[in-house]
Amino acid sequence: MDFGFNFGFALLPMLVMLAFYVFIIYVLISFLRFMKIKNQLDQERNDKLNRLLHVMEQRAKDRNLAQASANQEER
Repeated sequence: MDFGFNFGFALLPMLVMLAFYVFIIYVLISFLRFMKIKNQLDQERNDKLNRLLHVMEQRAKDRNLAQASANQEER
């Protein structure tokens, strides 16, 4: 009995299916890595924006105090 051609022909769809599953797993792992890095970068950006807002609010308060003291001196 010669199973060479029939076995090879039946093995091809299994290899294609295995390659497809490996590709899907690769895509999922890549996506999870990307999302992890993206979340870290988003958190850093949010921290920087919070610091910037704090500095801008502090400068606005300082400017208002300077204007108030200048108005007090004029009177």
